Amino acid sequence: MKKTATLLAALLLATSAAASYESVAYASAVEARVDKGVVAVHHGRVAEDGSVRGIFIDKILSGARTVTGIAAVEKDIVVKNEKGVVLGQGKSDENGRFSVALSRSIQKGEKIVVEDASQGAAEEVAVAVASEGRAAYVRGKNNRMRPDDGVSRAEVAMMLARLRAGRMDIYGKKKTGYKDASHAWFTTAVDDMSRIGVLKGYPGNSFRPHRNMSRGEFAAVLSRMAPVSDRDTHPFTDAARHWSSKSVGRAYNAGYLQGYPDGRFQPEKKITRAEAVAILNRAAHRNTAAASFRDTRDMHKLTGFIDVRPDHWAYFHILDAANDHRIGEKSDAKDVDQWIRVE
Repeated sequence: MKKTATLLAALLLATSAAASYESVAYASAVEARVDKGVVAVHHGRVAEDGSVRGIFIDKILSGARTVTGIAAVEKDIVVKNEKGVVLGQGKSDENGRFSVALSRSIQKGEKIVVEDASQGAAEEVAVAVASEGRAAYVRGKNNRMRPDDGVSRAEVAMMLARLRAGRMDIYGKKKTGYKDASHAWFTTAVDDMSRIGVLKGYPGNSFRPHRNMSRGEFAAVLSRMAPVSDRDTHPFTDAARHWSSKSVGRAYNAGYLQGYPDGRFQPEKKITRAEAVAILNRAAHRNTAAASFRDTRDMHKLTGFIDVRPDHWAYFHILDAANDHRIGEKSDAKDVDQWIRVE
């Protein structure tokens, strides 16, 4: 039976570039976004005398226990969940700013209602829908990604550690338990991934950080990190007797791995940067496609590469992995991601 938990739910618990809430500046923008299910806001208005009418809420990260924003001056502000249960109360100051402490933290995907208790009209209520942050976990150099280059064991460690932490910079430790992986740019990542059993070393207390990882090795790493299928069979005859065969089968049946057009898996072949990114995206249900960019803000921030053109088979996988971005809430993990903005 295929496990339904995602890579992020099972291991990448720290992906708290996580959810946020947004209010929208103008009613016309609100109406456009409601139809797309990205953000829903019954937004306040500005009166002719310049005073604020209604509620304007600031971005809220998942896990937050405070809601801030702007309302009319010196008004009672109430924060509720979707069912009307009060989560916190406060008061706007002489400038209309408010900060309401909540009785519990806000959860990803949750809807909240912020209202001016003195007015109470439905049109004065702001409702925000959570979006999800996706942190970049690969970098290029000199505008190139080198998609067909191999991936070293150190680079794999960094990819996995970045996904787990939800951030690009993985530093802090100077030593590992390996004789060849200390005092380096990858030290923290190697140590973190080894401690949780995802990466393993070699006899003689070595890690061999600069050695390219094979496709079979990557399958084994993936099966230790991501939820995989209980089925370990696969159609690849060239991997049937390979030491990684069961890992290949479990990852294949989970939908993470694919073979080549000739029907082979080639477990001893070096895994490329493009292949590694595509596999990790599938495991993490990061599903970017051409349709993902229909209503995306700040596209000028998008990082692309001169050696990964739009017709490259991994083009969208690489865009996903190389750019911090925020997507709208998905009803199914297999749905195409809808990018709200590039960050």
